[in-house]
Amino acid sequence: MLRGLRLLLLCACLFGVVVYAAILEKRSSDRLGLLNTYTSIFDLGDENLAGIKTPNDLFSYLKDVLAASRLLLPLSSAYFVEETGEMKVLQGVRKFTSPEAIEVEGLEPMIDLEAFSIMA
Repeated sequence: MLRGLRLLLLCACLFGVVVYAAILEKRSSDRLGLLNTYTSIFDLGDENLAGIKTPNDLFSYLKDVLAASRLLLPLSSAYFVEETGEMKVLQGVRKFTSPEAIEVEGLEPMIDLEAFSIMA
């Protein structure tokens, strides 16, 4: 009887920890930011998704998603360039006049080639 009560109390405590973790997860600002971004870019509102009733509606929606996803692809021109032709990502690019070694504490790269370099 006492062992059963201890197991029940342990299960209740674990349930409380799981509920608390779920509450913390919902408050995550990173998760909320991604959710808001994807909801707006891919038009994931309930009213829009409820309008998909036929295969043609689905294919039309997927075409819109494909076009919108270009904004999130780093290799896409839509990722780098505004509609006005202005660069979004590469503004303020720093030009290096000579090689520059960066010392990072705890980082010990092991490179076999003398001519190896990383371009920024």
